[in-house]
Amino acid sequence: MYRLLHDLNADVSYHELPGKEHWWWDTEKENDGGAVNDAQIRKFMKVVIDKDGQESCSKDGCDQERDVTLTLQNPASQGSLRGVHVLLQKIPFRSTSVHIRHSAKDGFELQTENVQCLRLTQKGTYQIDGHAMGVQDDGKEMCLNDKAEWTLPPTGLTRNMRTLGPARRVFEAPFLLVFDPAWPQSAVQAVYLANLFQSLSDTYAPVVSLTHLQEGADYADYNLVMIGSRQSLSHYKHAFIQHMPFQETPNGLRIGSCSFARDEQALLSLVPLKADRLGLLLIGWTERAIQGLLALADPTIPPMARSPFSNLIPDFIMMDSDQTEAKGPGGFQCAGFWSNHWQWDQMTSSCIC
Repeated sequence: MYRLLHDLNADVSYHELPGKEHWWWDTEKENDGGAVNDAQIRKFMKVVIDKDGQESCSKDGCDQERDVTLTLQNPASQGSLRGVHVLLQKIPFRSTSVHIRHSAKDGFELQTENVQCLRLTQKGTYQIDGHAMGVQDDGKEMCLNDKAEWTLPPTGLTRNMRTLGPARRVFEAPFLLVFDPAWPQSAVQAVYLANLFQSLSDTYAPVVSLTHLQEGADYADYNLVMIGSRQSLSHYKHAFIQHMPFQETPNGLRIGSCSFARDEQALLSLVPLKADRLGLLLIGWTERAIQGLLALADPTIPPMARSPFSNLIPDFIMMDSDQTEAKGPGGFQCAGFWSNHWQWDQMTSSCIC
């Protein structure tokens, strides 16, 4: 890697410290930062931070008119580059890029790949995939329509920076753990999750009942984690959920063209809430089924434990307890990411039915 970067004239250096293991706490003296924050790393970070982080720099300095490429997998975890901010992808969680060329004479020229919507925050003239436009104010949002034209964002139910996945993004804003009093086990499970959040990531996770919120408690500024049985699903739907990306059936659920009606099923799914917030459903057909679902929140490598549901959990998982106990993730019946309009998409999902 060092050789390749050096051949590209990148400002790169390589140091290997003798006698150190894969991970170490102390480089020269006790608690000096070790592998990730010792004096050498701090010096490097200071140099990077002191430079303009929006520009591409080499050993010879920074060139504001040098071509740069913004590359990302998820708009929710990536900022802007030269005033260009990707808001939505055509296909979620696929590699996405914007090649940016800028000159004082010609303005901005953008070439996009897998970009559905973006925000432009620098004033000037733009050519986006050959379409000319201007930005006169402090920001402009544009989306690609069905005719491959860049126009103003459409109306209707569309995911945004608040409601993009994956599942862990529910916990990137204040959230409540909601249980259904009609299924007493859900209160125990909510408290269990609250304790996990406290012990693993020092996160305060209030536990409230569905009845308390229905009686007028203010939850507009919170994401909701909704725990319960299959019967609880209809309660949560009428109280909080703006749209469900799956369909209820007499015996279970249908996701896309697949129907699931086994006894030991459980569903984890992101859903849009009515107040433009994000919800996470944790629904089990039986107590055993939801216990299997909650196992996805358990720490795997203590003491280096991650916050619950933070690792490798997509937008939704439909699981069968028997199959998952036997095969692990290979026992998932359906998993993937919802589309930009909260629908099932075969391009971003894998289901067995």
